[in-house]
Amino acid sequence: MPKRVESPSSINTFYQCPRKYYYHYILGLPTKESIATLAGKTIHAVLEDFFDIKVENLKPSNIEHELKQKLLNVFVLKWQDAIPELSKLNIDKREIQQYYQESLEMLGNFLDNFFAKITPLINSSTFAETFEKFKPTREIFIQSNELNVRGYIDAIHETNGEIYILDYKTSKKDLVSPEYRRQLAIYACLYMAKYEKIPHRVGILFLRHGTEQVIDVADELLNEGKIACEHIQKKTESSEMDDYQRNISPLCKWRNGECDYYRICFGQKNLEEF
Repeated sequence: MPKRVESPSSINTFYQCPRKYYYHYILGLPTKESIATLAGKTIHAVLEDFFDIKVENLKPSNIEHELKQKLLNVFVLKWQDAIPELSKLNIDKREIQQYYQESLEMLGNFLDNFFAKITPLINSSTFAETFEKFKPTREIFIQSNELNVRGYIDAIHETNGEIYILDYKTSKKDLVSPEYRRQLAIYACLYMAKYEKIPHRVGILFLRHGTEQVIDVADELLNEGKIACEHIQKKTESSEMDDYQRNISPLCKWRNGECDYYRICFGQKNLEEF
């Protein structure tokens, strides 16, 4: 079987449950949209467009308020774009309203984090000039033929020659789990493969909490990323389901949901019915 080009998501799926990887990446079975994933995509789309906002005419005395309003306007448009998909979920309007409000709060946390970073940089320059200098490269697609891995990076900041890769998360916990650390390690490897230089730091901005966790990039982290990329290639050569064991865990089924493949995995539905 020819080698697949992996991604941080597919690699983490394999580590979470090889059988889930088999269903999705080998058989090509689809995953289901949820209100959480749609809200997350909307927030990421808003943040991708944030640095395209024109700030030249913002009043110096009212910058934070006006920029917040502009960000809100972007969010409203993106949310409207998501309504057709949201309507297919057949969920209670109160739940949609809850996610709408939570999304607004996360964007507010992003702005607080942004102003905490940019305010000290404003010296003799105008806000617009500093805003332009602080602007990251966004949604960067990188593919490494050597690693046989590709992925999108949310933001790459380069300030005074220091390279910082930043990922946005909407998760409920603001902890760098092994899954998140592996993802950051792979991003560092991808960056090094494309630009032939090592990023200085990688990090996650946890939007729900407004906290940012940062890791300095050293040989240990790069080795973790490289090992993960090599491991997935060795472990996914087979196309036989028996070579992808189930990892039964709380991620199979929880109080108000279940894995997309739970009913197939536990014999309640045939593949032909999926």
